[in-house]
Amino acid sequence: MSASTGIEIERKYDVEEAAALPDLVGATPAVAAVEDEGVRELVTVYLDTADFALARRGVVLRRRTGGPDAGWHVKTSGDGRGRVEHRLPLDDAGASADAELGAPPAELLDPLRGLVRGRPVEAIATLAVQRRALLLRDADGGLLAEVVDDHVTATPRHGEPSSWREWEVELAPGSEDDALLDAVEERVLAAGASVSGSVAKVARALGTTVPASRQGASAALGAKARLDRFAAGGVGALIARLVALDESVRRGEADAVHQLRTTARRLRTLLGAVAPAYDAEAVDALRDGLRDLGRALSGARDAEVLRERLTAAVAEEPEGPAVEHLLRLAADREETTREAAVAALDGDEYFALLDALEALTPRDDVEHPRAKEALRERLRREHRRVRRAAVRYDDAPGPVSSREALHDARKAAKRLRYAVEAARELPGFGASGHARRAEAVQDALGEHLDALTAAAAIAEAVPLAAQLEPAGVFSLGRAHAQEERRAADALDAGLLALWELFDREP
Repeated sequence: MSASTGIEIERKYDVEEAAALPDLVGATPAVAAVEDEGVRELVTVYLDTADFALARRGVVLRRRTGGPDAGWHVKTSGDGRGRVEHRLPLDDAGASADAELGAPPAELLDPLRGLVRGRPVEAIATLAVQRRALLLRDADGGLLAEVVDDHVTATPRHGEPSSWREWEVELAPGSEDDALLDAVEERVLAAGASVSGSVAKVARALGTTVPASRQGASAALGAKARLDRFAAGGVGALIARLVALDESVRRGEADAVHQLRTTARRLRTLLGAVAPAYDAEAVDALRDGLRDLGRALSGARDAEVLRERLTAAVAEEPEGPAVEHLLRLAADREETTREAAVAALDGDEYFALLDALEALTPRDDVEHPRAKEALRERLRREHRRVRRAAVRYDDAPGPVSSREALHDARKAAKRLRYAVEAARELPGFGASGHARRAEAVQDALGEHLDALTAAAAIAEAVPLAAQLEPAGVFSLGRAHAQEERRAADALDAGLLALWELFDREP
């Protein structure tokens, strides 16, 4: 059975043993009735690696027995509105609270491989919960929210047992009714509850056993910030995003490969800009690893772009074997390259790269320069690369070397843009105009190269398509001409943007 996925939007409250749940009928006009489902006995085993790789990043992996949600659960951070929860029901052999724990289902554990990195997962805590559940319903009997009164007894694998009582209010699936949450909160606070400081029961059970993640949000920086302070925040934020996107790629989420590859490139550029803050050999090794990661993902990203372009190119053409053949080739290429990308993310070298990135710390034995000065120098260096690539294109003897020079120019413009965007947290850094011009080069030359690739893929599909449906070749011919026209138009725009960037010194 496949896992179900939903967004969990809830609020948690600490409460004393003597407190009584308030009457919630009429908390908002929509709450017409409260249905008491009685008391449930829940037993939940939480799993993690020995070094709490999941807990340090706010990820929960657990197996629950008892209650309507018995099964295996994974909770990860969402988009700010709530947490993403993936669930698989227990099979017959695991339906009893006394059944042996067993290994987590691969369907739930595999997307977390970028966090676990080959380390075994084991039970880290067991929580026994006596839960009373109240269902808030509207006048038609529809579920609005669930309010639970939990008496918790936690037994961590290492540490002292503890117990507490808490209330939770969780919106019904698909609901985003903040007004209901606010109204219920007003009543539970008046009944003696206080807003909980813990996002999950297991976090409270483990307490200070779990070390805090070193990759956090960037601190506010002044105009004279030292390079090490700037580097720690910016690098840490990109590493955290890289690890989060690893899970998205493994789950097959749209655009995840592109975002992961872009983040790796941004991080590589930033590490080059802030290299003096770190050990030189360590930075060189990390940048090499990030370059290899980008290359490993390039096939999947290119295939994704190609499939999207070809789908759009034949959208107005009559359906038939020729068009179907073209789109099937593109879909097969995308699937094959995506599988290769995920396989690359399972390699020991990649896991070692993530470990090394997370262990990176600025040097404490040097006098760090100001971040603004170091980033200005990096910006000038990237601009020189753009100019060299532009000159190579102008002097290119043939179409192959011209295309290589354009590719180099696009990469150089991209690095320049990333260098400027990385420095935006520094007050007064400026150079936003360079970022805009570099992005214009990147977009136009990217469109040019993508259109040429699409035209080549269409031409490659023609021989077999002609055998399947001779008349359908006309459809492919029109699509081919359209991509060649787009390539020419994008080249004109890209060259104009390139020479405009060429003439603007940072």
